[in-house]
Amino acid sequence: MLGEILLNYLLSAIDRKVRRYGLMKFTFRLLSQVRYLVFYHGLIDRASKSIKRFLSTVYRFDVKVTFPVVALIAYRYDNLIKDILSYGHEVACHGLIHTLYDRMPYEEQVVHFKLAKRLLEEISGLNVIGVRLPYSRFNDKTHKALTEAGFKYDSSMRADEKPNPFYLRFNGTSILEIPWFDTDDVLIDERGLSPVQMVRIWSRALKRARPGDVYVFDLHPIRIGMPPYTMVLRDLLSIARDLGLRVLCLEDVYRMRHKLGDVATLVISGDIDCLRVWDFVLRIVKLA
Repeated sequence: MLGEILLNYLLSAIDRKVRRYGLMKFTFRLLSQVRYLVFYHGLIDRASKSIKRFLSTVYRFDVKVTFPVVALIAYRYDNLIKDILSYGHEVACHGLIHTLYDRMPYEEQVVHFKLAKRLLEEISGLNVIGVRLPYSRFNDKTHKALTEAGFKYDSSMRADEKPNPFYLRFNGTSILEIPWFDTDDVLIDERGLSPVQMVRIWSRALKRARPGDVYVFDLHPIRIGMPPYTMVLRDLLSIARDLGLRVLCLEDVYRMRHKLGDVATLVISGDIDCLRVWDFVLRIVKLA
């Protein structure tokens, strides 16, 4: 019975996507998702191994990073969260599930964010104050919902020419926005750049950093934790050290928000939204 319901749901979803995108574009998008599943997750649990390599690389530089984690993924794999916390890193919220919050009504967003915060805090034993929204998507009520849920900062907006934190004060909102500068998925999955090319692009950006600038990189552990992309994380941290940049997690940026003007700051963050193929399937059917 359940299998029949899921099959009908998937067939209906495919029909909607074909109508929306056309057959050729839908096929391309489908193949891209299959590639994602096979390459990053495979038939074994590659993702957990990638996260461990990511943690090991960061450990050598003695810095703290931020891991925005989907709350239900954290609930399902609570040992992973405990491993991250044992290294002294920050766990932030990446939604209750990995969905498009810009399409969700305000009241439902509040419920999602409050439950996500509660789950993450029960697992971590810490006060979770930060968010990065899935797909960096939000509507005009999302940040108000985040404020009501008790979050203090968000890192979902793309930085402009001046990558500095700023307060969002509109429509009942009072939250610090710490915009992200760049992300690995676009450079790897869409542009197909090599690790060397990625390091070259990002090193040029860091060399232009001015005192007070905050460069936030979103480096997904399931990508950057895989050879040979681990070198991107290593080289980025090495360059920051050589340039004299301060390296902080997002929570520390929030805590030091009035004291960031002396030098430029680098923030490494890494979203965790699924570990196994089944997690990705649940995401497609909007259950995780």
